Amino acid sequence: MRKLVVALAFLVPAAVQAQGNLATATFAGGCFWCLEEAFEKVPGVVSAVSGYTDGRMKNPSYEMVSSGTTGHTEAVEVKFDPAKVSYEKLLDAFWLNHDPTVIDRQFCDGGTQYRPGIYWHDEEQKRLAHRQGDAVLAGRGVPPGLLQEKSRALQLLLQRLRALQPAERTLG
Repeated sequence: MRKLVVALAFLVPAAVQAQGNLATATFAGGCFWCLEEAFEKVPGVVSAVSGYTDGRMKNPSYEMVSSGTTGHTEAVEVKFDPAKVSYEKLLDAFWLNHDPTVIDRQFCDGGTQYRPGIYWHDEEQKRLAHRQGDAVLAGRGVPPGLLQEKSRALQLLLQRLRALQPAERTLG
């Protein structure tokens, strides 16, 4: 028993320290379950958790958000190890997994709750999101520098994350 306690004493600080080195990114790109699955496949991502951002009420249910009346956006909070994956690589995965030229619809899902967005956590994420957005625009023949807080060429919201409320894990 004493050996177990000693072993745990060495493991717990390492686990806490590893958690302390994680960074957070938040994206909205249609159905959060689809986006969550895409991010979970990226090496270096520790977790991807579906939730709701924006909106006019606290702790909405999936049914409430799905009605399109709460003002919420389905989003995914991504916890990642920056030593293993960069924020730029997460942005690459984001651009790959949704159509940034369409607002309020991604694939078969339609409604304001599916509007795309990049919710930055710090100024560096904001800078990188703008830079990659400009590159995406340049690839579509739109002059660089046009990615604003709400872009007309790219139909996505780019803003600081105010809050993300985790979605319930099971329905019914």
